[in-house]
Amino acid sequence: MSEMERLYELNRLRADNFDEEISPEQKKYYLELNDFYREQGCATIEEATEMIKGTPYYDGMTRAKILDEINFREKAMRDAGYDDVADIHVKRRERFLAEGLPYAYSQEWIEGYNEAEAMTAEYTRRKEVFGSIFGAYFNIIGNPQQQHRTDAVRELSEGLNKLNELGVTFDELAQNRAYRMLTMTTEAGMQRFIDFVHRFAETGKVPGEKHPDLEEEQKRIGRWAAEHQSELIEAGRQEKWHRANCAAVPSDDPCGYDFISLKEVDG
Repeated sequence: MSEMERLYELNRLRADNFDEEISPEQKKYYLELNDFYREQGCATIEEATEMIKGTPYYDGMTRAKILDEINFREKAMRDAGYDDVADIHVKRRERFLAEGLPYAYSQEWIEGYNEAEAMTAEYTRRKEVFGSIFGAYFNIIGNPQQQHRTDAVRELSEGLNKLNELGVTFDELAQNRAYRMLTMTTEAGMQRFIDFVHRFAETGKVPGEKHPDLEEEQKRIGRWAAEHQSELIEAGRQEKWHRANCAAVPSDDPCGYDFISLKEVDG
């Protein structure tokens, strides 16, 4: 095998190490570099090294790595619903493609990155509060234990107050895809949530009715689990992936559940 054939094989192996979805630019770089060497008829590695000087391949790997990184950030932000953050990365990519590596080593490049990170951190803070509001709503309408519903009313009020402190309204977040995705509800379910919060914000009150059907179902499941505990444990022993260690069964415990051990985890 000649030294150029070894170089071709090395570049092919390098390309194989890059995932098509995550690092397509780096993968493409090594494959195209081999094509370039073949087109130029390079006979030795020394000749190949000299040949790429002054061509886009000379710093092409660095450019490919930066492109893969910024493309991945843009996609991740888009998937998370942070479209405005994704748009910042799109602008950074467009400028990088136009200006090249000098821009990537500039203070402006760092400032653009910091701007995106600051916006992401703001999303995270708001998501925590929005999530607590939805969790409180879920407990208010669905938890059979009065104490849990009472605590949830307080959490709902605190969550709305925190949004005020953050300088954003509930409606602003509820209409944003990034926050709607947190609830994993249908459009109808999301609208019921929004209407509920609106009523609470206007009146300071929530429905106070009890949940006799849920309470009875809770007791029924608890009785069944107690009577069939040995079967549950045996099912846990047979569980293929060795993931489930216990079953959570609704009960009158202050936490709302009893946890029944299914099996001992093998060491």
